[in-house]
Amino acid sequence: MAAGAYDFSNPNFGFPMTAITDGSVSPQYALQDLDGDGHPELLVRQAATTPSEPVYQWNVLVFTYKAGDGVAEKLDGVVTLPASTSAGYAGASDLYATTSGAGAYKRVYSESQEGDSATPNSAATLSLSSVEVQGSSLVETALDGTSTPSELAEKIVFTDISDLSALTALGGGMASTAPSTPVASE
Repeated sequence: MAAGAYDFSNPNFGFPMTAITDGSVSPQYALQDLDGDGHPELLVRQAATTPSEPVYQWNVLVFTYKAGDGVAEKLDGVVTLPASTSAGYAGASDLYATTSGAGAYKRVYSESQEGDSATPNSAATLSLSSVEVQGSSLVETALDGTSTPSELAEKIVFTDISDLSALTALGGGMASTAPSTPVASE
């Protein structure tokens, strides 16, 4: 990632985005089963900026590993988790697991609007989208309205890339002795 081998830009987002690679913000990762095969995918998020916003947002790439072919593959597509300070509100977004174990939900919400920003069904929710794996692609689909889907589960927590304990444990090795430091979504 640091060598620029992966493109974290998202042409579908509508604003040009530039990945922050100067070391001021570390990449983060999470492990979550998105394709429903019972094995977690690696979600890697990289901070990016847009020319019009003073804050950064996250672009997420997803990697999957199929034991049969022995190759890790990056799925086509990028999920953008926007943040904003424009229009008088502090916006944020998160990914949520599903109770079915396949796919995820992306929630964009206002941290300054009436309602509890931590609650997905609050008035603070601006939009919800489903994120699904279809073949070798990530497909994000906007949902009608902002009512909470019945299978929306816990927020997916990302960890700083310097803490590899979750990856080490998944690989069957000894977990790192470095403390696990989950990073709240921005």
